[in-house]
Amino acid sequence: MPDEKPNVDAKTGVDPGPAPAIDPAQLQTAIDEGLSRALAAQRQSDAEASARPVASENPLAPIIDPIINPRLRNIDTKANAAYDASLFYATHPEAVKHQAEVEGAFNTMIQNGTPLTHQTIWEWYKGKNEDKFFQERVESDKRKLEAAKEFTTVDGGVRPQGGERKQAFEASDEELKGGLKDVAF
Repeated sequence: MPDEKPNVDAKTGVDPGPAPAIDPAQLQTAIDEGLSRALAAQRQSDAEASARPVASENPLAPIIDPIINPRLRNIDTKANAAYDASLFYATHPEAVKHQAEVEGAFNTMIQNGTPLTHQTIWEWYKGKNEDKFFQERVESDKRKLEAAKEFTTVDGGVRPQGGERKQAFEASDEELKGGLKDVAF
């Protein structure tokens, strides 16, 4: 390992000599002068900023706001109504066939200044037309029962389509026994 000289500058190869002595008084003076200049610059910047007008004050706001704000509220209401409708009809598919009535009531409430959710209007509509909904349920149950009877046979299998069909409860005892003769229990 070659002898390295600790104080030799790597670029120039020259020994700079001993470090100069630091005078504490001169150091304190330099620091004080630097701080004084920085504070003066900050005060100048603050004074210029306070002299500038505030950008958020709009002298036309009293004229523009009464025109724009109702339109913005209307757009916001329509956006919320569209979101509510999409969510409602996705979660209540049974309401789709009553959509005209529900939307009519919904739009009437918005025009009256009392927007309600589609869910609220649906509950009101179902209560108002309770007899109609009850009758729909009865008819639906009847259709399901008829469909079930259509596929009921004596041996529990599905009947082939076509030909004469007879319901099991309408058959005579002989017809029932004849239908069961090849069935093993």
